[in-house]
Amino acid sequence: SEQSICYSKVACATGDVSICEMFEQELSPTYSSTVLCYKCVAKKNDDISLCETIKDNYVKADCYIDIAYARNDPSYCSKVDPNMILNKQYYQELCQ
Repeated sequence: SEQSICYSKVACATGDVSICEMFEQELSPTYSSTVLCYKCVAKKNDDISLCETIKDNYVKADCYIDIAYARNDPSYCSKVDPNMILNKQYYQELCQ
């Protein structure tokens, strides 16, 4: 909905994880707005531990790789299944 898109943008801009938690309760943990909210807030806050809260394995893997790539830290390559990676470019540059 437009409302959830608006909330997602606020979460991304402010790094406010409580908005993602609200999505999780009101929509569901696997709903696209919920998982993308957590990923965006994790990146905004440079908080790789937030990736762990994501209940979609593809988005979780991308969350790890996006932050690891931004940090130039290949230690996270071993945490993700290469078959789960959507952002193949970052994964290949960082991990291979």
